[in-house]
Amino acid sequence: MTDTGKQCAQISEQYYDEILRYCRTKLPDDEHGAEDCTQEVFLLLFEKRDALDFSGNIRGWLYAAADRILQNYGRKQSRIRQMLGFDLTEIEDRSAEPEFTAELFASLCEDELELLKAYYGAGKGERRTVARKYGMTLAQLYKCVHAIREKLRKSYKD
Repeated sequence: MTDTGKQCAQISEQYYDEILRYCRTKLPDDEHGAEDCTQEVFLLLFEKRDALDFSGNIRGWLYAAADRILQNYGRKQSRIRQMLGFDLTEIEDRSAEPEFTAELFASLCEDELELLKAYYGAGKGERRTVARKYGMTLAQLYKCVHAIREKLRKSYKD
């Protein structure tokens, strides 16, 4: 492991719990999201390790990175709620409410569920890649996702 890699590992060990607590305060009802955001902060640390000044305020950098990641997460969740008409965190955590989840997803096949997760997991600029992965054009992807959302809405309202 390189020196910067070792520094990143030490920083991760030292600050992981602190950043996780911070993310939990920002996402009090979304433990899964808080954990994901925390992991993204430390993945970013490793990705940017060669450009970072480890003699500077690395703790401040971690908090700033967490804020950006949390903002992006919030925007993404908001967009998903708007499009589906309900909170996707209810869907993503299948163990949270087994009866709700089982009923909601009973109308979807595994391929539809996988496509939906891939679509919402990708940013706007990455959706063309998702479409290609599934052998579709971007327009076909949007049409497919729309149909899946309609199935979910119907299942959710029933």
